[in-house]
Amino acid sequence: MAKKSKVKWGPWSFIVGLAIAVIVGAISTVADNNVAAAMAVIGIVVGIICFAVKETKELLELSLALLFAIALATFTVSAGMYTLGQSATFIFQYITMITAPVAIILAIKRIYLLTK
Repeated sequence: MAKKSKVKWGPWSFIVGLAIAVIVGAISTVADNNVAAAMAVIGIVVGIICFAVKETKELLELSLALLFAIALATFTVSAGMYTLGQSATFIFQYITMITAPVAIILAIKRIYLLTK
């Protein structure tokens, strides 16, 4: 009998989404609403994929920690403490645009599970 592959699609989709955000943010030269919308759609898709995962609590904690870290990093960059340039700002924004929908979707799932 063949073994079933136990690929964890939720965490992998989250990692791929973050990689896309970093790559697109690094090559962006100007703010583009279409790119921002695409990042939000990717975040929603990743959130839906993660919705089916058993490790919802862990992914939610990761998402919230990442959003908090990005907020602090954005504040640091905007405060002028580091001159990382515009690419860092785009990377932070795109990671936030992917992570926020994931956190919202997973939080809704956790609330639903708590009320059952």
